Amino acid sequence: MITIDQSNVDADLTDFPLLVKITSDSDISTALSNGYDIRFTSSDGSTLLKYERESWSGGGGTAVTAVIWVKVPAISGTTNTDIYMYYGKADATDGQDVTNVWDSSFKGVWHFKETTGVNNADSTSNVNTGTPTNGPVQATGKIDGSLQFDGVNDSVAISSLAKGQMNIMASVWVKPARLEMGHYNTVFWESTNVSNVFARLVMWIYNDGIVEFGGRIQDDGGFQFRDSVPKLPINTWSHIVGVWNGSSGDISIFINGTQVSTTGTGVAGQIANTNPAGVEIGDDFQGDNMGGIIDEPRISSIARSAEWIKFEYNNMNASNNELTLASQDIVGLVVPTIATPTAQSSSSIRWNFTDNATTETGFKLYDSANNLISTNATADLSYIEETGLSPNTQYSGRYVKAYNAYGESASSAVAESVYTITEPSSTASSTSTSPVTSIK
Repeated sequence: MITIDQSNVDADLTDFPLLVKITSDSDISTALSNGYDIRFTSSDGSTLLKYERESWSGGGGTAVTAVIWVKVPAISGTTNTDIYMYYGKADATDGQDVTNVWDSSFKGVWHFKETTGVNNADSTSNVNTGTPTNGPVQATGKIDGSLQFDGVNDSVAISSLAKGQMNIMASVWVKPARLEMGHYNTVFWESTNVSNVFARLVMWIYNDGIVEFGGRIQDDGGFQFRDSVPKLPINTWSHIVGVWNGSSGDISIFINGTQVSTTGTGVAGQIANTNPAGVEIGDDFQGDNMGGIIDEPRISSIARSAEWIKFEYNNMNASNNELTLASQDIVGLVVPTIATPTAQSSSSIRWNFTDNATTETGFKLYDSANNLISTNATADLSYIEETGLSPNTQYSGRYVKAYNAYGESASSAVAESVYTITEPSSTASSTSTSPVTSIK
């Protein structure tokens, strides 16, 4: 089970792409080495959730390290939210559904996971593939992979995304290596003409760490922007979000989950709708090149809430990603609680237990040597009956596991020992209790 900590979720969130980051987890070593068997469900243990594997290593008997994005339909702002992770089905086909993790408002999501020189895939259904220019190189990122820009002429070119949008949100992790007066480190740039002179959308880090975000209104050439109050530190990861709300005219900047600037009385209207010339990451065609590392750039056609932005930052920034992974609560199953067994006859014993979940297909009974004694493929049971036993014999060491198509739960506690019933005597002279014949 994976628990989403509510402490940094200030409001209910819908269809949130949750980062699940796994580091050297030996509990998941029984997963397939390609990760194809991974499945996520909502708290009911059966409703499958969309997910994307950004990276995966291990499984097949070795500890797993992975970066996975899971689309969670509803995250509560008042209580912790649970989801389940399943694995261990030997013949599973690939379960990821990359593009459907990202809702229709995402216009581009780039993990920058590719090796140097390879085009940068867009995880959304828009296929806004990034084309690296002049050699930005793969580097260790905040999440996983990232691109390092040389501050001279490196960039990534993408199709036009902001043209004519009423609302826009740009978010990114940056680690600037160059902050100096008079220099602009370009993060996003989209121009309104092919000569790349006028910005339609821009995010810069200029001078000694001030973030600037803004754009051009309608087709009349009006440009508005806002600056951050705090400055970014050099050689340190920071999460930046710029939000354009065309309905109200507000432009907001968030740094590390906190709003640091807003217009309040800006000019309402959509972003300029003329002559798209595409988006550049890391370059504005005027010598203002990014010097540093960029990871997880995203552009959305919606002004997402401050609560969304805060949790997005905390989910990606915290060492545990605001999640708790239950130890060996594998495949979403819950351990049954063993109860007192009852002898049913001279040849059968009912091993009683409490079913603590609704995620199982059935239950299995084992003995002290870990031999499988019996399987009952029925959910929501309260006992398994063991038959074919000897009369007046003590049986012990039994325990129960829940199971489903993806594996088994951990073991229940061992049940107390119990005797089968004495077999009735065929003569009146042998009605006294027989001595114990054996213990099993």
